Order: sequence, then C-alpha cells, then structure tokens
Amino acid sequence: MILTPEKMQKAMTANPWEVLDSISPFNRVRPHPNINMVPVLFEDGGVRYIGWQLRRTLPILFDCQFDELWTPSSSSLWTPSSSSTGEEFEFEVVTVNAKGKITQRRQHKATQQTEWINGVSLERVYIPGGSFQMGSTIRDWEKPPHQVTIKPFYLGKYPVTQAQWQAVMGNNPSRFKGEKRPVEKVYWKDAVEFCQKLSALTGETYRLPSEAEWEYACRAGTTTPFYFGETITSDLVNYDRNRQKTTEVGQFPPNAFGLYDMHGNVREWCADTFHDSYQGAPTDGSVWEKGGEGRVLRGGSWGLSADYCRSAYRYWLVPVVRFGGVGFRVVWVARL
Repeated sequence: MILTPEKMQKAMTANPWEVLDSISPFNRVRPHPNINMVPVLFEDGGVRYIGWQLRRTLPILFDCQFDELWTPSSSSLWTPSSSSTGEEFEFEVVTVNAKGKITQRRQHKATQQTEWINGVSLERVYIPGGSFQMGSTIRDWEKPPHQVTIKPFYLGKYPVTQAQWQAVMGNNPSRFKGEKRPVEKVYWKDAVEFCQKLSALTGETYRLPSEAEWEYACRAGTTTPFYFGETITSDLVNYDRNRQKTTEVGQFPPNAFGLYDMHGNVREWCADTFHDSYQGAPTDGSVWEKGGEGRVLRGGSWGLSADYCRSAYRYWLVPVVRFGGVGFRVVWVARL
C-alpha cells in the first residue's frame, strides 16, 4: 500500500510519529537502498505505515509501505517487544583434548543484531559483562595475569568482511579477494576511519574494541590457551599457512559467545597502544591509550603459527603501514 506524498505529509502533521532508531524494528522491513534513509513509523486512519525519512532532515517521508508487524492502537504507535533487543541464534561449540580431538559438542544460544549498509549486513553479537583473568605467564608482554571487569557490549560476529568494507569505504585493499573473506592489509588508521564513516552512515556509534574487551570476548569464559581447549588444528582454525590464504568468515566453530574467527584468519586491530607488560593496565576494560607504542594486534592469522593465535597473545604494529593478514572487527556502542 503506497500513500501519496501529500497524504504522507498530512498524516505526519496530524499524528505522532517516531523514528525507529533501534536496529531491530529496522530489520522487520526491507533495507532501503539509500543508507542515509532511516525508517519511521506513523499512523493514518488507524493504519500504521513504515516510511523512510532522509537522516537529520525535516519529517518528509518517502516510499511508505503498510506495516503488518504492529497492531494498530490509538494509544501508542509502537511498543517495543522482546525482539527489539535482537534475534537469538543457535550454534555448536566444541571442546578438544591436548591432541586436538573433539571430546565435547554443546549447543549454545546468543543474541545478535544486524546493521544494513547498502544492502550488506553487519552482524553484532551481545557480549554479557563479567570478570576474567587477562594475560598469561607464557610471554613477558602477557604478564602479569590480572583481573579485569568488562561491561556488556556488542562485538562484530565476524571480522569486517570485504563486502562490508566496500560498502563503507568504496575500495578493497585485500590481497585475497572475496566478498565474504575478511578485509585485510588495513592500516590501524584505516580501521578507525571505517568506524567513523560507518557511524556517520548509520547514526550509530562504532569503534575498535579495547584489548581487554577483545580478549574477554575471545575467551568466552574459558581459561585455556584457545577457546576450544589446549590446542588447535587445521579443522578448527585457518592458521600456519595450512590453506595459504584467508578463508570466508564463519567457516570454523565459534566460541561460547557466538563469535567466529577469533583465532587465525586475520590479525585484528585493537584501540590500545602496546605496552611491554600489563603493569599499570586499566582493570575496567577501557582502552589503554597513555604511553606505549604502535597499536595492539590480536588473534593470529592464516600465515602465523598456533602460538600467535592464543587468546592471550598480543603483538603490535605501527598504525600507518599496511601488512598482509591484518584486519579488525568493530564494537557497537549500544544504549544499554
């Protein structure tokens, strides 16, 4: 059902209306090809409509359609339902023994939300808050292990893909091309710029994760070197040149939070500067910006050995040089 522009404007003037700035209601309707259009919900004659408004403009609607997902009500235009917090998805988590043999399989559930960018989806997973032991005793720069408390946040389900990068940045610096492969050969400053542009396009706030958030999300409640257990194999992770290139995201078992490719495939930028120990590190999960050098990388890559892929392993590179096998994932700053 399409309303004429005149009737749209009249309905908007005569009745309350609401910008649907929550991503979940947006997911209930088809994405608009123009990423600068935001969905609005309004009512005319007891019938509710989804319309599209140019972001940050006067309430002028375009391309309205009948909305069958809300029941008309004279008292309220929109009452959030439980789905407004996201959609639940189910996945299998595996545990391996010291030889890499799978000894346990468990079904887990998590909640995700989806951002649409020029028709390309970007999934973000809800990470519950909690405390964990960050670091290890294996390398000097991973010491001392220390307790960190993390607030809830949303993290990209996968590393940023080449399709997502292309939709925001309009180019593709990756060596191993493929829309569903992670973008790579990305400067730290490029990753920051991507977050800024994505924020401007969507009206949301995106940023790189802090190093503490990254490790907490990677471990997903585990204390072993890898979220699978004591070791990894080529059946679980793309690492140690076993495939000679990056692979499409989501090909290997996720962790208990529902995050994929936290080990291997591409190293991931964090927001922090690198320090040669955790002496003086924040314990609240915030970015450690003061002092240090370069920017932190986590997670290992397709070309690095298992040691580099450990949950606790940390490394750094200068932020203005492109290196192969380096990508990132994003944090969505939700209004929790």
